[in-house]
Amino acid sequence: SPILRSCSRGRPPSRRPSGGMSITGSALWEDPAFPASDTSVGLTDSPPASWRRFHALFPDAVLPPDIPPGDVRQGALGSCWLLAPVAALASRHPKLLASLFVDTSRMAQGRVTLQTWGGAGWQHLEIDTLLPCDQDGNALFSHGWAALVEKAAAKRCGSFAGLEGGRSVEAFVDLTGGFAKRYSLGEYDDAAATTRITHWISQGALLCASASGREETHTVAVTAAGRRAGQHFVTIRDTASDGALGMTELATAHFLHTFDRLSVGWLAEERQRQVRHQVEMDGLPGGPPMTSTWCTNHQHLIRSPQRCRVHLLLSQSSHAEYLGLSVLSAASVQPVVDCTTEQLLAEAGPERARQLVCEFVAEAGCRYLVVPHSVRARASGIFILRVLSEAPVSMQTLPPINHVDVNGGWEAHTAGGRFPSDRWGSNPQFAVCAPAGGQVRCVLSALNGKDAIGEAAVADARVGLRVLRASESGGEPCGEDQGSSDEGCTGGGASLLLLSGLAGGPATATHPRALGSDYCRQLERQHRSTLDAEAAKTAALAIQDLTTRAGPPRHERPAPPTSRYQKALVAIARARRALRSPPRMTVAEAGFVSASEGTVLFEAAAGEALLLVPSTQMAGQHGAFRLQLYSSTPLTVRRLADGHHALVRGAWTATSAGGCRVERTWQSNPQYCLELIPPVDQIRITLSRASTANTRARPSNALKPFLRRCDRAESRPNRTMGARMTTRSSMVDSMVGFYVLRCCSSETPAPLDLAQEGKVSAAGVWEVLHETPFTTDARTSCLLRLPMAMPTPAARYWLCVVPTTFAPGITGEFDLTVCSNSPVTLRCLTE
Repeated sequence: SPILRSCSRGRPPSRRPSGGMSITGSALWEDPAFPASDTSVGLTDSPPASWRRFHALFPDAVLPPDIPPGDVRQGALGSCWLLAPVAALASRHPKLLASLFVDTSRMAQGRVTLQTWGGAGWQHLEIDTLLPCDQDGNALFSHGWAALVEKAAAKRCGSFAGLEGGRSVEAFVDLTGGFAKRYSLGEYDDAAATTRITHWISQGALLCASASGREETHTVAVTAAGRRAGQHFVTIRDTASDGALGMTELATAHFLHTFDRLSVGWLAEERQRQVRHQVEMDGLPGGPPMTSTWCTNHQHLIRSPQRCRVHLLLSQSSHAEYLGLSVLSAASVQPVVDCTTEQLLAEAGPERARQLVCEFVAEAGCRYLVVPHSVRARASGIFILRVLSEAPVSMQTLPPINHVDVNGGWEAHTAGGRFPSDRWGSNPQFAVCAPAGGQVRCVLSALNGKDAIGEAAVADARVGLRVLRASESGGEPCGEDQGSSDEGCTGGGASLLLLSGLAGGPATATHPRALGSDYCRQLERQHRSTLDAEAAKTAALAIQDLTTRAGPPRHERPAPPTSRYQKALVAIARARRALRSPPRMTVAEAGFVSASEGTVLFEAAAGEALLLVPSTQMAGQHGAFRLQLYSSTPLTVRRLADGHHALVRGAWTATSAGGCRVERTWQSNPQYCLELIPPVDQIRITLSRASTANTRARPSNALKPFLRRCDRAESRPNRTMGARMTTRSSMVDSMVGFYVLRCCSSETPAPLDLAQEGKVSAAGVWEVLHETPFTTDARTSCLLRLPMAMPTPAARYWLCVVPTTFAPGITGEFDLTVCSNSPVTLRCLTE
């Protein structure tokens, strides 16, 4: 193309000077911030031979307001991206171009003041009239009044070399204070391109076409388009220094073949559109959408009383950050913590530009949430958001998202692993309550990565969170069957263990079935009143601290807690640890895909206390972590006291495999002492087959109900591992379960005589409190809740756990695990 061949990289071949540099007119004012030196030029292939004053170079130059558009000519600098918009502005809006020259009254003193748009407003730039020249004394770069505009832009960039190559969309913004967008011409044919260009020009837009992706790159101004004699044409103005082409009319087909991009600039203030709002933001902290911290970005609520088109302009002072804009439909006036595809209406970026434009249509009466962001989280600097619209719109900057940080760690006794691990209940647990309700995002971060969690595989070290409803007594209601709903666990119904002491004498043991219902209710009320008193005391001490950390929004002055906040504090103060998480109590679980971070999003009901349980994939993975909670409403958080667990490994041998309770050899089974250290609310006991257990393969789930209904008389003709009458009898005989015995004695715990239930012996009085159903699964467990009246100091309360197989003689190893909200001691009595 002759247009592209007219310049190389947007400028003609340079002529290298051969003499030294001199300054003519040095008696006038010289700009100390941008001196007449090679440093200000910055070009090694085109250094200036001398510097001369503007009027010495162009004695007949015309200054504003009478500016002829033809005076824009490019010199030995690749600044066509700047001069082409200057030429377009001179052709279409000469008054606006003249306003760039703020003060020309001191030209005789060698100084002139211009203005350019700085993102938040117009910025004045004072320059001297010295211009670089070649060895013949001619202007080295642009000519005429455009040379002053070019020097002001060079001062802003730091040197003339900073103008080598640029983007015409940014030049439009600097010259007009408006906005610009770039379009690809490859999607238009001749008629569509002509129609589109004609429409934009009729709307007052400024246009520049550029060629890229070829050997040469050049930008020209587009001034007109139309159709004549059945042919579509486009009129361009080339700023090449030779001026041979100047104003040129091209066939649209030739235009589309030569240029592939079109930059369109609009003025900020027009009859159809005005600047409605402008907000200055100090940094973009949250990062892009779909990241855990996106919700910490600034959020702005826009509402329009009528349907109109809205333009959002996000600006920065440099190209330091990749910018982005998201527009979401807003259901309320609260900030949001999550960006879903259903809410997202429009977005722009990410793009590394000084200004980003996002356009959308606002419907009458609807609310929209505008969230500016950057690709890099915690981006520093000043960012400007402007709102331009056809009709007046209201804009409100929402308060910052509520944010609470909590540090913790998994240690030897608190690294319980992922549910349904036997030790899951010993993980750190946090009670959370949102007095006004709302959506909550919780981010779990492992502080030291894999090194902090040992030498285990990354898969075992993956972190995640489980959220469940908190119970004021630490579990589900008493007396309900909790085995069937436990994931991966089977077991019997939950038992209510009532321990009461008689004043003046030794404590006695009473099972709930042996007590009257009135007495049971009396003990339960006594336990509940104790919990209420403790919760009220805890809440009273915590009100001021928790309200300060997670109370009213930070932008308001902290106010005394209302009854709603007090109720929330009482709710989390009454929350108790959970040792299991049945499906009907579980709210959400997420994570376990990375060893460094896990995120969960859940909805919190107003005033409801929830439990957050962070854990690793496998138990025993130690390390520190941080919980970051983000919510649209204030949050209160309390860490619960650490849980405790005990684990022992035992075995059924030929002499200790006594079978279930109906067998005469039952008393030969292993016995384990479980000492209770008050106060104890609940304990969870789990019996698991060890990996080395000598058992056959488990039957399918379809066979389990059938096998459990089998008659024991048919299934036990022989009690040895080496001989089995049928496969069915083998599976039934190998089922495992355990008994929990309640014991009371003033002596040191000793093995019980299992043949003497309910009778006083040297080891004390005992009775069966709980029996788990026998199962062919790998584990069986039960949850015991222990509301108790404090016993007399002289009595020691302990439980005896007796693990058994269904039939005697079945040998193999097993693991017995106990989790509790208070310290417990588990040891073998029959060694």
